[in-house]
Amino acid sequence: MQESAQGQLMLSIQLMPGRLARWVASSGNFIVRRLPLVVFGLLVFPMFLFVQAQETVDPTAKPNLIVEVIATDHQLNTKTKYVFLRAFSDGTVEYHDPWHVDLFEPALTRKRMSAEQLSRLKKMLSEPEVSKLNGEYHGGQGVDTSLRWDVTIATPSGARTFTIWNFTYGLAHGLLPGRPITEPARRVGCTIEDTSNQVKDSKRHSPQCNLRIENEK
Repeated sequence: MQESAQGQLMLSIQLMPGRLARWVASSGNFIVRRLPLVVFGLLVFPMFLFVQAQETVDPTAKPNLIVEVIATDHQLNTKTKYVFLRAFSDGTVEYHDPWHVDLFEPALTRKRMSAEQLSRLKKMLSEPEVSKLNGEYHGGQGVDTSLRWDVTIATPSGARTFTIWNFTYGLAHGLLPGRPITEPARRVGCTIEDTSNQVKDSKRHSPQCNLRIENEK
């Protein structure tokens, strides 16, 4: 009886390598058969997660540009171009400080205007007369200097760009030749200046805007 049990045990031990080999082969065949599905899943699942993430992003998270003013300051022997003001729909404002600029890394300064100023800016930019501004408008004459503002306003029909020369200049030396600054262009310039003053903590006003302030008193 004991010898019979030992024989069966020896037989089982002898058969184990074959059984193990068949199990491995069977498992291998299963994996091989399912390998395309595994690869497909590994490729598609990350794409599914990416699409889901895109669909859950708030479309209003990225603010829209509402107005941009690119300034070009012409001096006797130099010309400096910089962002005078770039305002977004959430109240964020970007600008360069031309007096303190690192030419290796001319980083923009970012601040936020008040809700009241943002409302005032949007209201002015939506005026029908403002949407008709185009071409160039000319302010006071400089002495071997000039300051160009290229103003871009976002409108429902697309971006509109016009240019104002020497808006911040006085009239002591007369007017530049060409079309003078109209009242709608002046309102745009003064509102841009007000917005710039608020975020830069400045109280400087151009002569044209000082006139408006005096009339409002």
